[in-house]
Amino acid sequence: MSKQGKSTVTSFGQGGMNIHIPADIRKDSQNPLNVGDKVMVSIEGQRLIVERISNTAPEINTNE
Repeated sequence: MSKQGKSTVTSFGQGGMNIHIPADIRKDSQNPLNVGDKVMVSIEGQRLIVERISNTAPEINTNE
């Protein structure tokens, strides 16, 4: 299936952003995400990294 696709970034709430994940990516057999999963979002250079957080991992609060 598809491992990449074009999307759009839109604003959300008080300064947040939404990124639409195209259906081809969502339906890809290698997609690790499911609706309702918690994810960790980070920046590495020019890349935005989105990783699923396992249910057993401790939550990290970076706003402290």
